[in-house]
Amino acid sequence: MNLENDQRIMLCRYEDLVTDPEKILKMTYSFIGRKFPGNHIIKKVHSSALGKGSEINISPEIETLAETMQQKLMAVYNSKTNIYS
Repeated sequence: MNLENDQRIMLCRYEDLVTDPEKILKMTYSFIGRKFPGNHIIKKVHSSALGKGSEINISPEIETLAETMQQKLMAVYNSKTNIYS
């Protein structure tokens, strides 16, 4: 996938965004070279959104493809996490 070498890409886990939106959005704004506009943009971001959609039934083939892609992305994400901290 070579994502770790593409400077145009900042990986972000949805779980991180909804559990610590201020931190993730500050990093995102910094990444794109913009000033963080303030906490008013995170007022409606809630960790209660985690797990929603988990009851959706998808085919085993699609689920396997998605899990494989997630594992690859997580490997890259984990290797880059120190960069974003």
